[in-house]
Amino acid sequence: MLIDDINSYTAPIRLENSSSSAEGRVEVFHKGAWGSICDQSWDLNDGHVVCRMMGYSHATNISCCSRYGQGRGSILLSGLGCTGSENSVFNCKNQKRTNQSCNHHTHDAGVRCSGICTLLLFQISMLRRRWRKGVIMGPLTPNAR
Repeated sequence: MLIDDINSYTAPIRLENSSSSAEGRVEVFHKGAWGSICDQSWDLNDGHVVCRMMGYSHATNISCCSRYGQGRGSILLSGLGCTGSENSVFNCKNQKRTNQSCNHHTHDAGVRCSGICTLLLFQISMLRRRWRKGVIMGPLTPNAR
């Protein structure tokens, strides 16, 4: 793993600089700061992994060349080489520290995700379960009586 102290199942990831929560510049959180992923060798398989980390089923489109604007801070990963079946970008086999071709944010990777947001469905399911057990009191919806 490139960044040794990140738990690959809980690493914070986000999509930035878009009006939709399902698309944007890909950023990961490491050591107290957000950083981007370089678009070097960025492909749809990498996008699928990012989207699943975000709770979506798959990627419909990937973008290069900072389509969603240039990030700030570090460029944390490049050349992911995901097969598309990984649980996290940190489990992809060919990830490497950024090199000279990725030392500017003009190469920030982006993605557009689609499919049911499984993370949201899971959170709703857990909320309902806690409500049924009496951990949460009151109605689950504003209109419930």
